[in-house]
Amino acid sequence: MGRKEEEVTICEFTDDEMYILSDALLSLIRGTNEALRFTYDKKCIEELQKVARKYQMLNEKICKYLK
Repeated sequence: MGRKEEEVTICEFTDDEMYILSDALLSLIRGTNEALRFTYDKKCIEELQKVARKYQMLNEKICKYLK
């Protein structure tokens, strides 16, 4: 039985681990933006933009935690 998307999992991370996760997300965002530069298919562009926004929102959540 799979997990539902709206379920929340509580984990504990050190600040160093949170910075690592943030850096990894920033790398994913950069890679996605780079892919957008070379993509011309409308459907692909929409999906890349959607996933980039998810990465950005998650990184914003991490950054708020670190303040």
